[in-house]
Amino acid sequence: MITREEYQVTSEARAFLVLFLLVLLSITYAAIYFPFIPTKNGFLGGNYSFIMPNLFAGHYWYIKNGWFDIPWFSPSFCAMSLFLIVSAVLWFGFHIPNFFYEKSYKGSCIENAWSAAVSPSSVLPINHVGAFTTPEGKIQMPVNRNDGLIIGGSEFSCYQAIMGYRLEKFPIGSLVLGPAMQSAEGRFNFKNTAYCLFPFEKNCFPDDHFQTSQSSELINFLSYEKFNCSKPSWFEWLSTFSLVAWIFVGLTFTLTIGKYLYSKQSRFSRTK
Repeated sequence: MITREEYQVTSEARAFLVLFLLVLLSITYAAIYFPFIPTKNGFLGGNYSFIMPNLFAGHYWYIKNGWFDIPWFSPSFCAMSLFLIVSAVLWFGFHIPNFFYEKSYKGSCIENAWSAAVSPSSVLPINHVGAFTTPEGKIQMPVNRNDGLIIGGSEFSCYQAIMGYRLEKFPIGSLVLGPAMQSAEGRFNFKNTAYCLFPFEKNCFPDDHFQTSQSSELINFLSYEKFNCSKPSWFEWLSTFSLVAWIFVGLTFTLTIGKYLYSKQSRFSRTK
């Protein structure tokens, strides 16, 4: 029969072994991959040109709205964008060293802007739709094109893979380079992202713009603030369901751990 002292030694040894292996794994991981972040030339993988500006747009949102409001849309890219961070990009970016050399993105501009954004008054609203162009006026797509939000620009040819890597599915429509608030034919030069997400419920098309009667909503959107966007009942229902599911998973995990620890304690009590 196992004694109390022997049980404690065995349990502590197992816990120490697991902790030691986790520390060793972390050190090994850091030794292999951290030299590539950034490269010797200060560059990151190209897909970070999507991740870092999106994270910065989220930083702007939370400065303005707090941590308990979810940003469904962002004005920072393509004059419309669903707010999206792809975790797989982070994973593959960390695990393919050549990825860092073949793609060259320097995130120092975003880092500097992040450090300067500390209060709602330091958030720079989007004021125009811009793009990199040649002297002849041809639109270019450099790797850092999404960084335009740090100067108040929503990139016309943004990097947003959900619309195709070369924006093959981007509904350009009547969007032009220029001020976001300029109007023509009863609409502003900025797309209403809610129309892209709920076109059938709102009886509109995904490429529809903010109407001139929606100036206050557009100003709020460009300023990273909440704007009046009624969501269909099914969307609200699914959001509530997702929240309940997360709570259920958390409680299940907690109860499972508690039951395991309780059974271990009960087994130990029977061996005394």
